[in-house]
Amino acid sequence: TLELTVGAGGGTNAVMANMGVDDYYMGVDIDFVCAKNADALAKYYGINGLGIATSLWKLPFDDCMFTSVCSNVGLEECREIPTIIAEAYRVLKPGGKIVMHCVNTRKMQSYERFEQYGFSEEEMIYWSKKVRMYTSAEGVEELLNDAGFNFYRRLVDEKLGSILVFEK
Repeated sequence: TLELTVGAGGGTNAVMANMGVDDYYMGVDIDFVCAKNADALAKYYGINGLGIATSLWKLPFDDCMFTSVCSNVGLEECREIPTIIAEAYRVLKPGGKIVMHCVNTRKMQSYERFEQYGFSEEEMIYWSKKVRMYTSAEGVEELLNDAGFNFYRRLVDEKLGSILVFEK
């Protein structure tokens, strides 16, 4: 399992708690502290694997290396999401699944930070498009389709967001 955008570790806990002893885990994030959280959780759960800080736009893995890729509410806040999804496609084995947990809103989670600095909503939308940020499950779903993934399943919860499952 490759986990993209490991963040503070809430989703990482859920992933690792459901892994078997023969499974392999690799957690990646651009933030060193987040990667180390995943690394520590792997040790805590006795999981074979680790967390590393690396580029999400050029993953340091061979083609078709993983049977599953996941991300828990983090991908939609990244820049250049199409590039990250293309990398996920590259490292996923044929028939492998990609699971994305996304927020259910089109409004950026980081709007509050933009608003704090005086940006208008139009400016926020402009800049999110400029740096190719997509803030909704619908946007991520469209990008997965565009990258060549095949829709498999969608689970929706009003509070928790959407879980999108696609297959390579």
